Amino acid sequence: MDFLCDFTQRLRRCSAYVVMLALTLPSGCTEVPPNLPTSEAFKRNVPRIELVPLVIGDSERAERVQRLYIEIESLMLAAQRAQTEQWRALLEAKTRKLADDEVRAIVRKFRDAEIAALRKYVGIQLRLREATTPEEFAKLDALK
Repeated sequence: MDFLCDFTQRLRRCSAYVVMLALTLPSGCTEVPPNLPTSEAFKRNVPRIELVPLVIGDSERAERVQRLYIEIESLMLAAQRAQTEQWRALLEAKTRKLADDEVRAIVRKFRDAEIAALRKYVGIQLRLREATTPEEFAKLDALK
């Protein structure tokens, strides 16, 4: 359960940082990175980590599935950190009055990182399907 405490603390710190940046950005940027799928996936996976043992009776498989969900969470946190860095770069671009091409390059970096994270996420989801029965996967997938 220590990993859940560490995860919760990291999540709170990252969320506070993102909120702080989000509050300062509207006045500082004209171009905003898109809201892409990793944010939604992150919100959906948090409750699943603790509930896996209730859905999967076999403790060995439940532990493996929990590790996969934790891997998803780590991936999503990394994607959110990358997003934060891109927001910061956009703020700096605004204050340094960068050309439109340079601002687009910053947004493109964000999009490329998001696409790479999404591809990794799909791979982990495939491993989750292999580690669970269709019924278990459906029960876990129904958790919102």
